[in-house]
Amino acid sequence: MRVCALRGASLVHARGPILGTKRVKCVEENAAAADVTLTDEQLAAIDAALPVGAVAGERYPAESMGSVEL
Repeated sequence: MRVCALRGASLVHARGPILGTKRVKCVEENAAAADVTLTDEQLAAIDAALPVGAVAGERYPAESMGSVEL
């Protein structure tokens, strides 16, 4: 797993379980995130840089939403 992806998954893991994984490889990568510990200072810096609600809108363009399994 790439370092940035592992750190991102670590942040998600620090907030709660990672849900919705379909592939074994992805489950293994997400499980590896549990081995990375983010300090309180790192979590505070991330929260300051990306406060809850700062990102808005759909994840995919409207024309692609029909193919997303929700």
